[in-house]
Parts: sequence; structure tokens; C-alpha cells
Amino acid sequence: MVSLWIAVLALVIGILMGLYITMPITPFLLKFANYIGLAVLAGLDAIIGGARAGLQGNFDKGIFLSGFFVNMLMAVFLAYVGNRIIGVDLTLAIVVVFGLRIFNNLAVIRRIALDRFLQWYAQRRLASSKTSHSTAQQTQPSQTSDTAFSN
Repeated sequence: MVSLWIAVLALVIGILMGLYITMPITPFLLKFANYIGLAVLAGLDAIIGGARAGLQGNFDKGIFLSGFFVNMLMAVFLAYVGNRIIGVDLTLAIVVVFGLRIFNNLAVIRRIALDRFLQWYAQRRLASSKTSHSTAQQTQPSQTSDTAFSN
């Protein structure tokens, strides 16, 4: 649970740094902007895949970290090789692949969350019906005690 709060805190700090720290846009940054975008998309895919694995109960830090960095490096490498060596822009293909993976993982996360919510709701209704049923029995007098007093 502590690691979740550390991740949330790091995300907030990163967003605040991105909003308030200005960096001059250089030709170097403009030259590699597509590659940075692909790396961010690949990292987002790994993060959402890690969340899915966590919800399914089979999260592994080593697999997550290796997938995070390898996916980022491989996306950038493929785009670079496609642009510079082959002469084909593979950026769109990489965006489509990671986009499909992200939406697939989000669909699984949504199903897991909905199933857990429905189970929680059913347990809550069952518990409240048991509670209301037992209090209704306690407020009604029993037949045996009535017959004992009437004789």
C-alpha cells in the first residue's frame, strides 16, 4: 500500500514539474520528439499492464521493470530503424499496437473492477438482509411464550 502512495506522489511531482519548469525547446528536442512520445506511450502500456497484473494477482516487479524499459527502448529502436535505415515511418504502426494493448488492458481492468463491485454489492445486500431479518424476528414475540402465558 505504501508503494502505491509513493507512485501517486511521484506522479503528482512529475506533473507539477512538467507544468512549472520551463525548458527551452531546442532543435535537438524537436528532432527526437516523436521518439520521446513513443517511449511515453510504451511506458504507459507497461504501467497499465502492471495494474492489470496487480488486479489479477500475478504482478511481478522484475517482469514489470523489464517490460517497462524493454518496451520503451524497442519502440524507439524500431521507429528509428524504420525512419533512418529502411526509410519507412513505423511510428503509426507502433502507436496502433500500443494503443490496442492499452485499450485491451483497460477493458480487462474494467471487467475485473465491475466483477468485484458486483460481488461486494451482493455481499452487502446479503448481509443487510440477514441483519434486517434477524432484527424482525427479535421484535416479534414467539408463539411458545404467548401460549405459556395464556394457560
